[in-house]
Amino acid sequence: MITALRLHLENSLATQTPVVAVVAVMGTTEESAIDPLSDIFALRDEFRKKVSTLLLIKNFYLIL
Repeated sequence: MITALRLHLENSLATQTPVVAVVAVMGTTEESAIDPLSDIFALRDEFRKKVSTLLLIKNFYLIL
């Protein structure tokens, strides 16, 4: 699941498509699965850094 989410987020970042939310299930689903929340949080933190860096670079070039 994390690999698929990472690929989707990478694609969204590359195409500059906004991601409004990532929804995870806290508990079991009808498939008896539990979303790996700690992995999702780590991915969130990783992409926050990437997006912040991208915004800084874009704003720098807009100023020039």
